[in-house]
Amino acid sequence: MSTAAMSRAAMIRLGGIGVIAGLILTGCKEQPTQEAGTPPERPMVTQAQVAALMKNYDSISYKANVKSDSKLTATIADGGLLAQTLGSYHMARLLGDKLPYKRYRSPKPIAYIPPAGAYPRAFFVYTKTSGNAKAKRLDVFRRSDAAAVGSYA
Repeated sequence: MSTAAMSRAAMIRLGGIGVIAGLILTGCKEQPTQEAGTPPERPMVTQAQVAALMKNYDSISYKANVKSDSKLTATIADGGLLAQTLGSYHMARLLGDKLPYKRYRSPKPIAYIPPAGAYPRAFFVYTKTSGNAKAKRLDVFRRSDAAAVGSYA
């Protein structure tokens, strides 16, 4: 074997040993776990708060829909849902739709609150609708910060 070939093989071995040593020395090891004394982060919203939120949402939504009140609707909805609701108000006025709006409630809402993350954060509420025993809804609420109650997305 020539000296050049031997030097190349030695360099490859030495490089491999260097990479392995570097991985060992720089943290290729078991990740730290949460200490037993550290309490988990407080949930973004509780089930009781969700029940109160849905009761308030249903009440405001009913009042806004009866009067086609865009300002009141904007207090509980934003984004695509607000645009859709305002569009339905506009179409109802154009078509002369005067059908009474039926009140509905969201009995026993169940919230799914994803693990903590940066704000804005979202949570989901699954509920049946009181007007139809088979109707089910999945609502998405967004909180802009820790103090915000949550707006309907």
